[in-house]
Order: sequence, then C-alpha cells, then structure tokens
Amino acid sequence: PAAVALAKNPQVLARAASPLYRPQVTTESAVTNPATLLNAPGNAEAELLSRQRYNTAASPSLQNDVTQRQGAWMADGALEANPMYVAKTGLTLNVGKSPKTLRDVVQTATNLEQEGAAITRAIPLPYGDLSKGNAAFLTNNGKPLTNEDIKKLGSSIGSFGDTVLQHRADGKALVFKAGYDDSMTLQEIVDKAKKTIPGLKIRPAISKEGIDRKYFSKEDYPQYGAKAREADRQGQLTQAFDEILKTKGYRKE
Repeated sequence: PAAVALAKNPQVLARAASPLYRPQVTTESAVTNPATLLNAPGNAEAELLSRQRYNTAASPSLQNDVTQRQGAWMADGALEANPMYVAKTGLTLNVGKSPKTLRDVVQTATNLEQEGAAITRAIPLPYGDLSKGNAAFLTNNGKPLTNEDIKKLGSSIGSFGDTVLQHRADGKALVFKAGYDDSMTLQEIVDKAKKTIPGLKIRPAISKEGIDRKYFSKEDYPQYGAKAREADRQGQLTQAFDEILKTKGYRKE
C-alpha cells in the first residue's frame, strides 16, 4: 500500500524521472554595471557583439550546446531585454554535486561580470495542478514562446518580488519563486501571466533549490573555483573585447 501511495504521488514520479532532464545554464552577456550591451534586441550589431562576448567569455563546456533565447527582467522600474544564451549541461542526479560544472558556470559569470549566475533543471509533473509543484512551464497554446512573448511576461510579472522567468532552450518559459518574498504566490503570478497572454498553457513542474537548481551571487564565485577574470585566459580575452566595445559605444564605465 505504501508503494502504491508513492506511485500515485506526481512529485515522486517526477523525481524518479529527473535524471533524464538536463540542467540548463542561462547566461546574459549584457550587464547593467558597468553598462554593457544593454537592450540589444533589435540592434543587429549589438546582438552579434553580445554573442561574440558570450563565446569569448564562456567556459568550453558551456559552448557545446547553446541556444539563443530572450532575457527579460525589471530594473529600476524599467524592462531590460537582452539576448540570453542557454547552455545544456550533462545529466546529473544533483546539480550541486558537479564541481567542474559549477566552476565553469561561475568562471563564465566572472568573465562576463554578471552579478548572479544560475543553473536550473525543471521536471514536468505527470499530472496534477500547480499546487502539486513549485514551478511551471509556460507555452503559448502549446507552442514555443516568442521573444516578444517573453518581453510581455517580463513586463507583467517581472516586478513581483522573487519571481524568476527563464526562456528555455525548447522555447518554453519556466517560472518559479526564488523563495525570499511571500507577497505573491506562484498561482497568483501564473494567473497574471495568463491575463498577459490569453493563450498561455500551464504545465506544473518541480525544481528544488539545491538539487535541481543553484543560484550564485557574485560573492559566491570564488568559493566554487572562479579566478578573477584578470587571471583567467578567457577572462583576459573578454577584457580586451570590452575595450573594443567602449570604442563602439556599447560599454560605459
């Protein structure tokens, strides 16, 4: 009976399937401080430079399977939208137990001067509503979300406390709460998103902090093995690239 009860639990079934889902590293090569390549979408030259900056800075393991997606977040009450580079990592039981992957993530973030970095896996629930999970996949009536869809969602739900919105490699969006603000529930956030895009379809998922996802602030980078970018070869190349960006007007200090 106990085994049957466990088998009927959608979280248990999803967890059993979790090793089949590859974590994804989401990286923006545009940064707010110092202002570098901000609001690049729509500017063909800036988008190209953004990808070149990512290629220059990223650890080799984060350059093998990369998809360009849309990043969107609220900063000082305004939407910032920039290309995001989604790299899939190897299969793992626990994203926090792969020292090399974690080092590659934080070294790339260091080279790009990112304030934060993240690696995330999410597993769809086989059945059940949002109350059974702690995250959700979003599609536009079952179809991948466009860059414009992500911008709209970023504007409408990005200001809700600790809401995290990620455009995934397959075009779906993943939304979850980081866990430091209880002013809005995940259900309320999803309801707001559905008003923004009426055809939005919701698939409940699980993504547990420390097992399926890990966030690093800039202060965390050294403890996971990141060198100062002045001491890393790719970091040095990125510094040189940034000097070129200054001359083109895409970087200000």
